[in-house]
Amino acid sequence: MPSAIRHLHREDLIQVQRLIGQQNNMVLYPPYTYWMMSQYFSGTSLVMELSGKIVAYLAALPAQDHNILFIWQLIVCPGYRGVFRGKSMLEKIVDIARRDGYRAIQFTIRPDNAKVRNLILRMGPRHGATFRKIAADSIDDPWSQEKIPVEIYHYDLATHVPDTPPIDAVPLEG
Repeated sequence: MPSAIRHLHREDLIQVQRLIGQQNNMVLYPPYTYWMMSQYFSGTSLVMELSGKIVAYLAALPAQDHNILFIWQLIVCPGYRGVFRGKSMLEKIVDIARRDGYRAIQFTIRPDNAKVRNLILRMGPRHGATFRKIAADSIDDPWSQEKIPVEIYHYDLATHVPDTPPIDAVPLEG
């Protein structure tokens, strides 16, 4: 059965929270957070459903100036990775952002997540978008007392530079 990407509904919240809770590197926020996403940001919150099971979730929020859409969370169930599910979710949010008039998409990626970074780098030229790292930062984790490094990326939807190689490309292993 083919998968379907659709907007997040209130009825999806338990499955979404279970999906996020199964990930070692993701923060599971209180249920109210996901309810809020389903009620107030459902236009930019997506799920991928396969045979009644949610196998991927993407949540994005508009920036204050409403020109930038920030991808807050993207999760693909481990058993469903590697078959273009994350790519399909990202392509859908790019289409939504363009349709709704956003000029850019921004998001953070952990520096050790080369697979996701390369996926996004490869998408840029195909979508007529430029992609660049705009900052590196670290976030204090009050529970582990560690600093979590993040890289902040900007995906400019208004520019097309087809002959420019991706910036910061890291080869995929294996």
